[in-house]
Order: sequence, then structure tokens, then C-alpha cells
Amino acid sequence: MRTDTCENNESDNSEKAYDDLWILKFMNKRQNRYLERIQDSFLQDRFNFYGLREKVEDFDDAYLAIQDQKPSKNFSVESMLYILAHQRYVFTKTGADNVLDRVLNKEYGTCPRYGCKDIPLIPIGLSNQIGKAYTMAYCHNCNNLFEARGSLKKLDGAAWGSGFAHFLILTYPYQFEKRSFREYTPKIFGFGVTELEDNDDSS
Repeated sequence: MRTDTCENNESDNSEKAYDDLWILKFMNKRQNRYLERIQDSFLQDRFNFYGLREKVEDFDDAYLAIQDQKPSKNFSVESMLYILAHQRYVFTKTGADNVLDRVLNKEYGTCPRYGCKDIPLIPIGLSNQIGKAYTMAYCHNCNNLFEARGSLKKLDGAAWGSGFAHFLILTYPYQFEKRSFREYTPKIFGFGVTELEDNDDSS
């Protein structure tokens, strides 16, 4: 009986510990579900955080907290550090591969322009700094930026930075070939408006 009780207690404690993981709390926020879960090996390598100490207050506490090596003290600051780390992580092969899959699955939306035929959009930031701009969506076919849809538009654009979309296109050019842009021709009773205008001029 005592053995069963101990096993049950250990199971309850492990489930509670799992639920309390910092990364789960972070990823459960709706806008953060568009982010990649950074590999532990990347987080554990302090070289990947070079230069961020000056940008994030209480860096050491935040760094340990996002790895669950220390209790969370300031979730906002810790989230800032994770977002800046994510900006670097998506430039790794694993990070870029994962985002590419989501782009091709159209998780970030499709181009709303008629001529682009539902081209998948790529997330992009207008700044590499936290708090400057929200995530935008970039279409490689028409080279236009669009406001992101849903909760993605609430995600800080620093999670991607200003260069990631173009890096992804250059890394996987065969996935982002340009398509012929189909222009919409306005018509009235089957006649193109431009044709009607030309006829009026000739008369």
C-alpha cells in the first residue's frame, strides 16, 4: 500500500512539475504559438546569447528561468529574452526548416492580392529591437507587406527580425519561385473597361 501511495505521489509531482515548465506557460499564449520551441542545446549554449546581456535586464535570472533552472521572477523580461533568442534561432538550419514547413502549410496566411493566387506569406519584423513593431506578413511574389492576421499580429516582430524572410527565400529558392502575376481586368457586360475607353477616344 505504501509503495502505491509513493508512486502516485511521484506521478502527481511529475505532472505538476511538467505543467509548471516556463516554456509551456510561454507557448500557451495565443500569439506565441506561431513561434518555434527553441532546442535545449541552443538555449544551453551561452554563445547564442552573446550581446543580449546589455539588452535584457536581470539577464542571468531570465536566462536560467527560461530553462527552468531557476524560478520565474519577471515573466515579461524572460519573454523578451526568449523572443530575442528566437530571432537568432530561426537562422539555424533546424529553426529555418521548421518555419519553412509552417510557411508552406500556410500557417502565417496567404497573400490577399488577386494576382498571387494564395501564395503563402512569411513572417517578418520591421525592426530587430523589442517593442518597435508587431509581426508583419511578407509575400515574395509581389514583394508586398501585409498586416498579419489573427493573434499573429500581436506578436513582437523582433521574434523574426527584419532579415529573416529574405534569408529563408535565399536558403530555399526552389520553394519561393516567382509566379507570373495575374492582373485583374475590370469588365462591363463582358467588355474590358480599357477596351470601352479606347473606343470612346476613337469616336
